[in-house]
Amino acid sequence: FLIEGTHHCHFIWETLNTSEATYIWHAEKDKQKLPITFRKIEEIINQTRVQGKTAYISSNEDKFRRIYHDYSDINEGFVKWKGELENVLT
Repeated sequence: FLIEGTHHCHFIWETLNTSEATYIWHAEKDKQKLPITFRKIEEIINQTRVQGKTAYISSNEDKFRRIYHDYSDINEGFVKWKGELENVLT
């Protein structure tokens, strides 16, 4: 999904039914460039489904962030995740 932040737009891939992470890509707030960025992110997601996430995560792309899911304490895990997400969405 897409969230508009103060300085950027953020494409978010939330993995469901897994204990992985929330994947976030930052994009310029340019409505004409957003469809192109979206297509690039779709390609990345499709590649990671085939090749696995490790290779992509290791690439250290500047406009990419990952927030780990920590389910060791359900309540605190959510609070930590939400805080990290809010810090990223600017």
